[in-house]
Amino acid sequence: MTRLELRRYLPFGIRLVVLLALLLLPLPWVADGYTSAVGRLANAALAVVGSGLPVDARFQPPETLRREGSWKGSLRLENRETHRAVRMNVDLRSLSYRSLAMFVALAGATWIRGWRRQAVLWIGGLAAMALWTAVLVSLPLLSAFSAAGALGAWPGFLARTAYQALATPAMVFLVPALVWAGLIVATRSVAPSSRIRSSFVACTPDVIAVPGAAVGRAAQRL
Repeated sequence: MTRLELRRYLPFGIRLVVLLALLLLPLPWVADGYTSAVGRLANAALAVVGSGLPVDARFQPPETLRREGSWKGSLRLENRETHRAVRMNVDLRSLSYRSLAMFVALAGATWIRGWRRQAVLWIGGLAAMALWTAVLVSLPLLSAFSAAGALGAWPGFLARTAYQALATPAMVFLVPALVWAGLIVATRSVAPSSRIRSSFVACTPDVIAVPGAAVGRAAQRL
């Protein structure tokens, strides 16, 4: 890596490390607040898609927001016929929050001129992260449905395989990075606003204006 490339990428790397470290700190009220929000959203989705299943699933969010809360979301599964119920804990920090934190750190460390480009990056990225975290959180639920025999043989096998393949530390951080990289490429086709178009062309690090006289003097020295 040349010195110019190092000067271009080092500030981004520093911002990324600082933001990610801050987001992953054990901040007060974050654990219970995030667990409660995800639990309520999951219950709203389960009320729609789980009405015809023989197993009733429901997250039980924390009753109060504690300063030092827990990232373990309590998932209650109940057989609608026998009314037998079991509970399982879902680690929302590993399955959901870390992916979201990784993308927010990447997007926050990226400096893009133009509100349209910023909108594409943030809105598109957060929507993709919401879908990705919903998939990750649903994997242990589908695996539990499979163990209860509510999905059938092949769907259950696919659910268990997907859970083992996707719910890994590498995928938790890799997928947000791929989403961020894809959106950075997509923003290149988005035209900047007219107010900042000239400043974008003049200030981008890929465009360096060299006066003609300086070029002539440099050529004479060769």
